[in-house]
Amino acid sequence: MSVTVRGTRSNPGRIRSCCRPRPGVALLALLALSACGPKGQQVEGDGWRSQVKELRIALITLADSDTGESISVDPFQHYMERATGIPVRTRQVGDIYTSSIQALSSGQVDIAILAGGGYVNVREQVGDLVTPLLVRLGAHGEPGYYSSLIVKADSPYHSLADLKGKSLAVVDYNSTSGYLMPMHAMRQKGIVPETYFAKIGVAGGHAQVVTAVNTGQYDAGWTLSSSGTPEVGFAMTTWRQMEGQGMIARGAIRDIWDVGPVPNTAFVMRTDRPQELQDLARGAIAAIPYDAPDAFEALGSLPGATYRAGDNSMFAAIVKLRQEAISNQRAGARRPN
Repeated sequence: MSVTVRGTRSNPGRIRSCCRPRPGVALLALLALSACGPKGQQVEGDGWRSQVKELRIALITLADSDTGESISVDPFQHYMERATGIPVRTRQVGDIYTSSIQALSSGQVDIAILAGGGYVNVREQVGDLVTPLLVRLGAHGEPGYYSSLIVKADSPYHSLADLKGKSLAVVDYNSTSGYLMPMHAMRQKGIVPETYFAKIGVAGGHAQVVTAVNTGQYDAGWTLSSSGTPEVGFAMTTWRQMEGQGMIARGAIRDIWDVGPVPNTAFVMRTDRPQELQDLARGAIAAIPYDAPDAFEALGSLPGATYRAGDNSMFAAIVKLRQEAISNQRAGARRPN
């Protein structure tokens, strides 16, 4: 499997968000996407509605959204109720890793927003009982985002070579951009992370990685950059979002290496729900950027972002990354201290 590895920009640019999609195409998006995906339980007519008391959706609440700001679930919930004609209950989780994975795999929710690594994790547990309804596209049609290796701006580190024997923070073992992709990229360069770094620690979130690096708890860390490429710059990065919110000083963090792209997050749904419900939910979510842009942005999405129909093939590369990571973790556990 190939991974694009690019150097850091010395003077990164900024990408401007494009205009919102035209509302006139919402119906076309709903009709086109509602027919996609694997077939689940079929129920004659509207009989399936008597089986569905409510639609349960797990949504993140904090800085793993596109904008890095806390999201507001009420506009989304109200929109989904209007669009589907079904009571909607949102379950707010603090991350897109353990909480969302457990909720979806156990059937506590019908839909969850998951990054690629999380989706692969759930699929390993329940197989075809889950499917990616929709995968997000960035404001300029970007299908993915990037892993960025960051250090303190005033540190002496300017490359991966400078970090040998230093400490490294990662997001979570289920994080694609904060663990799976960068670990693979470093191994492609002939580096064994478990022995190259003096310490590797799990921070628990992208903002937590930035904080750990900023406070000197770790020398470097992996986090994400989105809505752009290394060549032209990113409209969104975790550390710049935190700068804008006053969480860290401006210019406190420096990016020294980017790898990717990583497939964007997806709305993932249980396939043991009625097929009519799956189709309805897919179409309603696909139309949000057009019919309810305020609700869309309240979820922490950038203006101009949209969705495309999802399928398992989009995450085939992440399956390999996860298998590789698990194999290396087991090998590391067997090494003598």
